[in-house]
Amino acid sequence: MTTRTGLVVAALAGYAGFVSAGCYQRVAATGDAGNGSSGGSGDGGAPLDTPLLMGSSCFGDPSLFTTCANVTPGVLEIAGTLDTTNCKTPEVAGEILHNTGSNTAAACVFAADSLTLTGVVATGSLPLVLYGTSRLEISGLSASSGSNRVGPGADTDQVACLDSTIAGNGGGAGGSHATLGGPGGQGAGKGGSAQTVTGSGLVTGCNGQPPGVELTQGVLPGGIVYAVSGGMLTGTGVIDANGQGGRGGATSAGAFGGGAGGLVALSAMDYQLGSMEICAIGGGGGGGGTASGPGSAAIDPPNMSVPTAAPGGNGGPGGGGASGGPGASSDNAAGGGGGPGSGTNGGGGGGGGLGHILVLHGSANPEISQPTAEHPTN
Repeated sequence: MTTRTGLVVAALAGYAGFVSAGCYQRVAATGDAGNGSSGGSGDGGAPLDTPLLMGSSCFGDPSLFTTCANVTPGVLEIAGTLDTTNCKTPEVAGEILHNTGSNTAAACVFAADSLTLTGVVATGSLPLVLYGTSRLEISGLSASSGSNRVGPGADTDQVACLDSTIAGNGGGAGGSHATLGGPGGQGAGKGGSAQTVTGSGLVTGCNGQPPGVELTQGVLPGGIVYAVSGGMLTGTGVIDANGQGGRGGATSAGAFGGGAGGLVALSAMDYQLGSMEICAIGGGGGGGGTASGPGSAAIDPPNMSVPTAAPGGNGGPGGGGASGGPGASSDNAAGGGGGPGSGTNGGGGGGGGLGHILVLHGSANPEISQPTAEHPTN
């Protein structure tokens, strides 16, 4: 069987199950042992020992998010666009709920006895939490950020992700999360260095840094999805939480780094994921501007064929423009560095790092299709 690869990273404290970065594809039925064709080893079907907090309406994992919701009886079907800021679709409303014991950590929650999502594109200021008391079925869910969309929970004030040492027309570094973002290319001044931040719960990665001459917020990381089932979680298609591609530098200016991949967490008593693919890859860095004109933006990963690394943008016209670094993917563990500029040519932006993919609890560890490799965690 041909499989796409995923990179396994060191497990985060408090998480049971496995942790992956980049793209993951299920290749065996729940509980099966086996090997992925790329060399990854399957689990022998041993149950995980950390229980979910379950009740008729209360659910979650203490390391991520727990709450009690108003559960819609029967089947709730969601399709199309979903706005987490107001926590609703054009047809269905959810609830904005706080993490147990917190007045600040909030999420947009949709809960039903049987919850089905089909072709959903989620955006907005809050993380998206899904709960099916007996069944949760996902057939396509996009939580990525892009030039015209904010992934759920991705628009955060991330001052700690900035590098105050960027100077002149140096490029911004890519955002870090499960792995480091790529460094920004040097221009007449220093390019940015990737920063890491610590956090717990439903958190996403770092913004792609702005270049040295910019004071604006960087480009966005991928969004946040936490999907919980008290019974079976089934899935087909793709769940993505990819970072935004970096913007190109203005004339003679450095470019923006790409946003880091976000967070996708699945937590269920049992899984039937078929050929589902889950991706949280970094955006490519933007191209540096030249004296003759601006550099180009990187293509947002949602518009790319996953899990191919998102390429960086091209340097500006007239020759000598610095290209942006590629975003991290399952084939590229860390974001690529932005190309160097010169006195009048800005540095390219660094590529964004990989996001986190967590598959928790359940009756077995679903299989990962690449040998284990450890990378920095935030």
